[in-house]
Amino acid sequence: MTKRSNTSDDSHILIGRIGRPRGLKGEFFINSFSESSEAFLKYKNFFLYSELELIPVDFEYLKKQNQKIIGKISDINTPEEAERIKNSDLFLDKNDLPELEDGYYWHELIGMKVINLDGDVLGEVIAINNYGSNDMLEVKTKEKKLLIPFVKNRIIFDIDKEKKVINVDWYDSY
Repeated sequence: MTKRSNTSDDSHILIGRIGRPRGLKGEFFINSFSESSEAFLKYKNFFLYSELELIPVDFEYLKKQNQKIIGKISDINTPEEAERIKNSDLFLDKNDLPELEDGYYWHELIGMKVINLDGDVLGEVIAINNYGSNDMLEVKTKEKKLLIPFVKNRIIFDIDKEKKVINVDWYDSY
């Protein structure tokens, strides 16, 4: 599954996707793009992307069961109703994300310059994806796009949020 980094506007961030229905009460599974399900369960004020607009979602509850997140929206009471919103994207207002002392959110990396250990500017981060084994920075160079594995201390050596720079052990010729 791709960890999508796109948003519908600059003030919201994609945090998950509604999965298949569960049970008979209108519950459904949620595919979280958060680093942990515990973090996802702490979020409030979700928005559902529907027909080109973000609609506030009133969750009756969110819970974790067997490493999966299950949700129930107040107005959805049958599996058929839950099926209609399957694959809908869930967003948060970026202002609702807690401030990180040591760290960063994926969306903060978008637009950062990527510089290798020789000081060469490789390009700019345009997306972050996950193709299974690990996350990948998608970097737009002048001529092409690079996929750089997001492996800290081996490939990714420093992320400077103030300067908006990521230092990597990577070369354009890889």
